[in-house]
Amino acid sequence: MPETIGDRIRKIRIASGMSQREFARAVYVARNTVYRWEKDKAVPYAHDVQHIAERFGVSCDYLITGNCTNVGANT
Repeated sequence: MPETIGDRIRKIRIASGMSQREFARAVYVARNTVYRWEKDKAVPYAHDVQHIAERFGVSCDYLITGNCTNVGANT
């Protein structure tokens, strides 16, 4: 089964050493929202994806597609 946005959010949260409650506070959503994202019962809104990316140093592209691209790279 391919990795989902929920899987990637969970990886970021765990790598940051945060509980769902702590992660939720960091991105200004309810803990239940993080649970639903991680279980693929809901997907984050675009502004939530942007906030997660900025807060945890990943790209929006990585969160949405799983691809790690370097923006502006000369390749």
